[in-house]
Amino acid sequence: MAHMENRPWLCLNRVNGVRLALLAVIAATIGVAWIHSSMVYEEYLPNTALLQVIGDIAAWQWLLLIPLLTCFNLGARYLKWVFLLRTFGLLAPSRDLLKTYLVSFSGNVVPFYAAYLVRLVPLTQGLGRGVLVLAVDLLLDALAILVVGLSISLVGLGIIVAMGFVLLAMLLLGPDHGNAKFGRKIFCAGRIVVAAVYAIVVWWMTGLALGCALKAFGADVDWLRTIHQFALSQQAGKGVTTLAGVLVGGRELIELLLKEGFPVVVAVGATIALRLWTFWLTIGVALIVLLVWRRIGTGGLAGEARFDMVASRYKDDMPEHMRRRYLQKKIALNLKYLPFPRFTKGLDAGCGQGWYLNAMNEAGYKMTGVDYSLEQLKQAETSFRPFSPKRLVRGSIMELPFADQSFDFVYSINTLHHLASVTQQQAAFDEMNRVLINGGRVIVHEMNIQNPFFRLYLGYVFPLIKAIDEGTEIWLKKNEQSLMQGFRVLAKEYQTLLPDFTPPFLLPWLNPLERMVEKSRLLRQWTAHVAYILEKEAPRHADR
Repeated sequence: MAHMENRPWLCLNRVNGVRLALLAVIAATIGVAWIHSSMVYEEYLPNTALLQVIGDIAAWQWLLLIPLLTCFNLGARYLKWVFLLRTFGLLAPSRDLLKTYLVSFSGNVVPFYAAYLVRLVPLTQGLGRGVLVLAVDLLLDALAILVVGLSISLVGLGIIVAMGFVLLAMLLLGPDHGNAKFGRKIFCAGRIVVAAVYAIVVWWMTGLALGCALKAFGADVDWLRTIHQFALSQQAGKGVTTLAGVLVGGRELIELLLKEGFPVVVAVGATIALRLWTFWLTIGVALIVLLVWRRIGTGGLAGEARFDMVASRYKDDMPEHMRRRYLQKKIALNLKYLPFPRFTKGLDAGCGQGWYLNAMNEAGYKMTGVDYSLEQLKQAETSFRPFSPKRLVRGSIMELPFADQSFDFVYSINTLHHLASVTQQQAAFDEMNRVLINGGRVIVHEMNIQNPFFRLYLGYVFPLIKAIDEGTEIWLKKNEQSLMQGFRVLAKEYQTLLPDFTPPFLLPWLNPLERMVEKSRLLRQWTAHVAYILEKEAPRHADR
């Protein structure tokens, strides 16, 4: 795979120091909170055993919804955090971001939310911007809770969501902001507004947890009113920075429910259930991650070392039926634009484990594969049939170890987005141009991020569940044809719609839909993959 810049490992002692300090603070706070909660309980329900309150639960199924809403809240806010980081041009490995994000919720029991700074640990550059993003993220949550506390109606919420979607569509489909400073500021401001709308929706839905707690105790619930009460209790808790509302939020909620006319047993019981399955569940998740946290993961490795590490399980990250399906489609496109024998000698730039290299070799082409990862090249060696002609070379796509005009064609499949910067991508295009004969062709297969659903999946979900990507990938965008200087663009082909997790039994039913989308002028830009077919232009000589 592609070569990437080195990133230093986070010092293990540093991680252990942060971990042990947070564990100590959490343990102390739990002790204080337990004593305080017991005092509050005795204040409202003297001489009433907790088992009696539990016995008043009329519908346990409602309690099961509360942890689900809490998990929804955590997951949705994680997406917002990553979205804001990318808005400010900050990339870090997704798994490391998720770990530190979950650990940061220990900040709910740390004075002045100081532990939230742990979210910045994965950032290897732009720490100042990271602090700004953290401040924006927390302010957006605070703003969202304030707005939800204004008793938003369903119609009002619908209007807010619609405005968010309109703004998002304008950002996605509007003209490129380019590198202009003013345009970049407008773009960032628009994304922050989208994040604000998103935060309002997330907290509004999270407020349903209070209604679930009340329903569990058999109470009649005005859902909009309970969402409002939930937001008010959150405001009271977050307004106390010394211990983040640990000693305030519960009491405030009980008082709000009593003012609404709920019996004291219902008010206290619903508050206990809500706090247990929201606040303390979140602290429990942070505690578990702290206990198992040892180091920042593969994001500290250079690209070649990371791909060496994942080489043995690389193939397992893609279901076999989908891997073969993608291979067939991409090879068919290669054969379409590389007619034999006009194009005979080819280079697979970033050949990985040799799947496409092997298929092109068997189609009669004289192929060479180059990759920077030694372990990937070892896997490629085993993919060839016995006595099959092959040539595998270790090297970087940014500095191809071949003479000028060595190949009739070059193709690169899902490699360029692993490079660490647009500058490195430009170097890769320049190198592919250099090793091509005049009139030779380059086919660049990449992911198509014009589809916002694939962008969400590839940028936020896929790196968390697969080892292939990290979440630091730089995708080719619609305005990046400037990278292709020295080439003439012959065609731009859109391929595949079905994601890698599509089960095999659905393929016969979904294949016609995919073919229709691929052929449609209107819909094809929503496919999952795109291929640029380029032809090297002959150098222009000045007139004599």
